[in-house]
Amino acid sequence: MTAGNSGFRSYNAPKEVEVSPGTYKATIQALAMDGMDTYTEIENVTIASGGTTPVTFDFQTGTAHIDARVGDKSIDSMVTLTEESSGKNVAGGLTYDRGKEFLINPGVYTVKVTPLGDYKDRNAQTFTLEVKKSEKIMKTVNF
Repeated sequence: MTAGNSGFRSYNAPKEVEVSPGTYKATIQALAMDGMDTYTEIENVTIASGGTTPVTFDFQTGTAHIDARVGDKSIDSMVTLTEESSGKNVAGGLTYDRGKEFLINPGVYTVKVTPLGDYKDRNAQTFTLEVKKSEKIMKTVNF
C-alpha cells in the first residue's frame, strides 16, 4: 500500500506499515511474476487508529518450464513469451543448459525459442502454449 507517495517491498512475506488513520488507495505490483496482470489498485482502504488492516490480492499464476535440447543435452537458448490476444511480449530469458522457468499469469502465449552458442545456426522454433492457473507445464523443444 502506498502511504502518500511512499512505497515498500514485501519480498513475498506480509509487511506491516504505519500510516495515519484515513482512507487510501492501495497499489500492489507483483515483481516476481510475469504476464499482463501483475498490478492492481484497491480503492477505499480504510485504516483505523491503533489497528491493523490486512490488504491482500491473489495474483493468478501458473508455471511454464521451457527447455531447449539437442539430443539428450540441454542447450543455451533465448526464450520469449508473447501474450497471444494483445501481442505484448511479457517475459523472456535464457535457458542456459537447464531450461527456464516462468511464473506467469494464466493465458495463451506464443513462445519463441532461439538457440544460441554452438547451435545458433539452427532456426528458431515458435509454438503456442496455454498456461493454466496453479498448473505447471513443461515443454521441451528439440533442435
